[in-house]
Amino acid sequence: MSERQVALWEQQLDDMVIRAPFSGIVTTKNAQPGEMISPMSVGGFTRTGICTIVDMSSLEIEVDVNESYLNRVEPGQPVKATLDSYPDWHIPAKVIAIIPTPTARRPR
Repeated sequence: MSERQVALWEQQLDDMVIRAPFSGIVTTKNAQPGEMISPMSVGGFTRTGICTIVDMSSLEIEVDVNESYLNRVEPGQPVKATLDSYPDWHIPAKVIAIIPTPTARRPR
């Protein structure tokens, strides 16, 4: 086999590797083995999204706080978040914003 053919096959093999712009965890796999994929939408049976990757170091959660406790919360405050599905996992976090939502509408 000539060096040119080897380089061609190496390039084709390299084209089969999926690279992400950041490290993270795959949360959903959208494409199945054998499907055509493309970086842009071209119609037909071609997918544009292979999977969903989540950067675990930049996750945000939204928490409802009882109105009577709002005065205890401030931006930058450290918190420990606990998910219902993982009650033993205490996730270190901090308050980044306080966005109060109205509980009643003003009459028109």
